[in-house]
Amino acid sequence: MINWIVDRIPGLNRIDIDADKMKEKFGVLGDPIVLGVIVGIIIGALAKYSVAKILQLGVILAAVMVLIPRITGLFIEGLSPIAKRTQEIVKQKFRGKEFNIGMTPALVIGHPVTLVTSLLLIPIILFLSVIIPGNQFLPLASLSGLIYIFPLVLPYTKGNVLKSLLVGIVSLIFGVLSATALA
Repeated sequence: MINWIVDRIPGLNRIDIDADKMKEKFGVLGDPIVLGVIVGIIIGALAKYSVAKILQLGVILAAVMVLIPRITGLFIEGLSPIAKRTQEIVKQKFRGKEFNIGMTPALVIGHPVTLVTSLLLIPIILFLSVIIPGNQFLPLASLSGLIYIFPLVLPYTKGNVLKSLLVGIVSLIFGVLSATALA
């Protein structure tokens, strides 16, 4: 629904920020390694870490931005033949019907948009959790699950970083307010 609303806002609906286009447009600054370092430094500075810890967090997030896509690529490469063969077997058993084989969203965790959006949402939702009137929930343990939620958003936002980020912000605001109400 949020994506539908964003698509109807003039000007905002024309902005298409794709992770690959970010690399082209921003050069080195659009590279996942550099984004990981920048986001890590920002998060570390906001957490008031020492300079050494801030730099360490930047390097760790840069490594995450590089390694997770490669690892998930290997998983996808290994599971694709199994999914294709399973689909062939099911088609033979149920002639005339088409079947799609569902895979876990964890397979697309390595998508650059998922990584960038999840990393950007961590400091944003922590900040919003503190300033939202009436909120009494700080989503610390929930933050690790962000990376598993956003692959589900990508088909709707077509990999647009800005739309995914807006969907994430609105969803997480509703999430923390719902958690407050449940508590």
